[in-house]
Amino acid sequence: MNVATLDAVTKNELIVADYNAIEARGTAWLAGAKDLLGVFARNEDPYLYQACKIYKVPQGSFTKKDAVQRQLGKKDSFGLWIPDGLGELPDTVPPRGAAHRPHG
Repeated sequence: MNVATLDAVTKNELIVADYNAIEARGTAWLAGAKDLLGVFARNEDPYLYQACKIYKVPQGSFTKKDAVQRQLGKKDSFGLWIPDGLGELPDTVPPRGAAHRPHG
């Protein structure tokens, strides 16, 4: 198996960075989404924030232990519904009007 790699030239350094939620930050900034920009300013999890909006529960209802809900918030933030079928929401989305009680 051939794998491409990047190597720093002798006596140089190769620096790699992974910015936390950079796509969601950029999208929020471009869209002027002040509420979501506030999430970042408070150093909160944007995917948990979005999950609470999807499930219509108070902000802070989910934690990182609620992996299914957080993953749904992440998918929604990126608009990645296609793997779940065009026009279909994944099974993790509650029916309209359904109450959801997070475990905890």
